Amino acid sequence: EFRRVLFRSGNPKRYIKLEDLTREDIKTYVHSKFEESARFRQLQSEDTEYVTLEDEVVERAQGVFLWVYLVVQSLLRGMTQADQISTLQERLRALPTRLDEYFQYMLDSIEPVYRSHTAKAFQICLAAFKPLSLMTHWFLDENENFDLRSKSNPLTEKEILRRHDDMCRRLDGRTKGLLEA
Repeated sequence: EFRRVLFRSGNPKRYIKLEDLTREDIKTYVHSKFEESARFRQLQSEDTEYVTLEDEVVERAQGVFLWVYLVVQSLLRGMTQADQISTLQERLRALPTRLDEYFQYMLDSIEPVYRSHTAKAFQICLAAFKPLSLMTHWFLDENENFDLRSKSNPLTEKEILRRHDDMCRRLDGRTKGLLEA
């Protein structure tokens, strides 16, 4: 209760909670993100139970936009994997509502083979003075001892696009959405 109270007057019965101030904005955000998904629109037209998913996200959010953003991304991934409404609800209910617990949940879900890559990606981003391009991430990921001063052949547009796509997928898979392009 304490972390969600923004203002408490001298009267213990009068206070403002974060979720009271952000509820409508969160509701609008969740609805717009789900509506952008062709899969969600299809599922919603087949089963009205999908609308309750939006409401449940808003209820569980406790006014925290970052939590909402991360949870919506998780649910959209579930929709692309053809999750049924019951599976999406189970996915939502399994996610911790406290951000610190949610981050730990996300980090614990990273496959062991990727953990050193994840740590390296976080360290690189923390040390950078500005956001790095996808190509910079790709070169650092592919070539641990790569020398940017070395001569190489120019990349084709197709190769650049492939590397961008690969790096987006790697960042998403290795950092569970905590880093993104």
